Amino acid sequence: MAGRQTKSCVFLFLVVVLPVATALICFQCADSTDKANCQSYSRMRKSRKYYNDNGGSLKYNMKNCTKHLNVCAIEEISTRGDVQAYIRDCSDGLTFSFNLTKFYKLLPDNQTTCAYSNNQLVCITLCKTDLCNGPSSASIQMTSLMLILLAISMSFLLKR
Repeated sequence: MAGRQTKSCVFLFLVVVLPVATALICFQCADSTDKANCQSYSRMRKSRKYYNDNGGSLKYNMKNCTKHLNVCAIEEISTRGDVQAYIRDCSDGLTFSFNLTKFYKLLPDNQTTCAYSNNQLVCITLCKTDLCNGPSSASIQMTSLMLILLAISMSFLLKR
């Protein structure tokens, strides 16, 4: 009898907990300036936006992704160093604001890939673990450094 109850408890645990445990949680927010809440964890946390997904409440701009949106993403669009859009969200890893061939086969390895389109620099980062698309001072500093290095490289190429 005790063995049967144990098996029932294990089965119930698997049915109830596994679907919840396998859902990917990503940060979700969007901004259109470089000093807005989405790019800084402290400002994003102070904004305290709550999302109610699947009957549960997640705080600090967190979102349960669906099975079709199976990676977390950061998308940044800037013109001459000014941020036009900064987006953190769940993604299918294929669909972005700009349909550029460079973004067709991105891996969710937390590496940033950038491309130009109509004088706009578009950068995409994909990752596949809970809250991996969250802001940190180090990632923002690295993004700024990367943009500066890219601008210097482009200026050398354009002078030729």
